[in-house]
Amino acid sequence: MLRISKLESEKQDIQDQLEVKIQGTSEVIEVFQKVIVRHEELVDSLEKQASQLRDTLMEIEPHIQFTDREKLLEDQRTEILVSLAVAENTLSEVKKQYDLMLESKPLKEISQKNDQLNQATNDIRRKLELEKLEIINPEKEKNRRNIVGFPTQMMILLMTCFFFIPVVSALDTIFEVSGLVTLEGIEIFTTHEWFKSTPIVYFRCQGENKTVLFDVKKKNVIYAFKGDESWQPLTKFTDKKCKRCGFYEEDTIGLDDVFDEWEFCPSEFKPPRGRYILFKGNELNATFLCPQCKGTSHSSEVPVGSPRSSEVPVGSPRSSEVPQEKKLNGTL
Repeated sequence: MLRISKLESEKQDIQDQLEVKIQGTSEVIEVFQKVIVRHEELVDSLEKQASQLRDTLMEIEPHIQFTDREKLLEDQRTEILVSLAVAENTLSEVKKQYDLMLESKPLKEISQKNDQLNQATNDIRRKLELEKLEIINPEKEKNRRNIVGFPTQMMILLMTCFFFIPVVSALDTIFEVSGLVTLEGIEIFTTHEWFKSTPIVYFRCQGENKTVLFDVKKKNVIYAFKGDESWQPLTKFTDKKCKRCGFYEEDTIGLDDVFDEWEFCPSEFKPPRGRYILFKGNELNATFLCPQCKGTSHSSEVPVGSPRSSEVPVGSPRSSEVPQEKKLNGTL
């Protein structure tokens, strides 16, 4: 009995110890559960903050890119300014060299000789005109005296002749005027001068004065003309003979640059309006008018090397500037 009682006592002690341990373990579990709950709350809070940070980063990312691009543009602007300064210095040096070249003695002598040659040419021309008048005036006086002494019938015949002579002269004058060539329109595709922002374009036929086209200032712009401008006509045909003509651009230092140079023939003008179109790739497109020029060439019969385009006139009937946005093509 004593042993059973002892065993029961030991059992009770063990149960009490187990209950104490269990109670301690429960408290520890509760503490861990609270820690886990706090940890989960902290994780949720951190995820929310991370999401907010991502949203904020997405919002400011364009601003960051803009700042980087602004910095890049500023660097490019600095490089461009440096290049511009170098170019201005180079241009200044070239201008100084050009001024020195103009002031050099050989060029001055050439200019003086050229002026003297022009003066001598003008003097010779005036002398020839005076000699011509001296020859013509006595002939006129002699004819007048002969006419006064003629019989009445001869006088009538002479009056009839003198009546028809002015008529024939007038017809010849009309033919010459009807052979006048005007520029209807022009478009340049490029410029050749480096030292001028605005090109000086002019037209000239061999042996004739040049005609400066002051209105033509920009490339890829259509300039159209009415035909009654102060510098019109460009040239005139008095017979069927061709002329060597061209469009040029004045050069500051060397020889003038050539847009195109060709044989200009009255037979190339096409009816019914007497239009001739000149096209030179990457250089220019120009349209001429000569209503009384008797054209005989057909578009399929253009001589080899004749710089002509399809029959598309340049510009409109009024002198203006029209930006060229597409290639000229079509038919008359």
